[in-house]
Amino acid sequence: QFLDTPLQQRFNYSNLTFIRQIFEPNRMYSSIVARNLKNVQIPESTFAELCINRIDLSNNQIEIISDKSFIDMVYLKELNLDRNQITSIDGLLQGLDVNQTLVLLDVSYNRIQQLTRQFPSTFSSLKSLNFGFNRIRFITDSVFEYLPKLEYLYLGGNQLTIISEFTFK
Repeated sequence: QFLDTPLQQRFNYSNLTFIRQIFEPNRMYSSIVARNLKNVQIPESTFAELCINRIDLSNNQIEIISDKSFIDMVYLKELNLDRNQITSIDGLLQGLDVNQTLVLLDVSYNRIQQLTRQFPSTFSSLKSLNFGFNRIRFITDSVFEYLPKLEYLYLGGNQLTIISEFTFK
């Protein structure tokens, strides 16, 4: 059962390994903030099936996101992964492919070099997408095709050299 009043949990300077032990399944949490961690890895199923509206994992040293890290997170509305060392969002997109409530995704200030995987059609609620200050050189065709509600797309601070004429189709 969900709580009438969602709780907010803050875990700064701690390890994500224990997330599954701290948070109870089927209990609604408004947000989890875990910032300024060092050498963070997000093990498979860390957040799987947890009822969380907002996750802020900014300013960590996250490099890789497994396709199973955020699997079955149907209540997630905001995900902030800015200021990490992420090189690809392919696993993230695959893991969140059932999410229909995500409205904000921030992966700015990472090391992403290309956008080649199309955003899933289930991301139809996404309104804000920040890829600023990465190392993106090119964006392939139709990456943003299934984002009908997208209002804000930030690509500044990248090294874009190729943008296909069909990128924003």
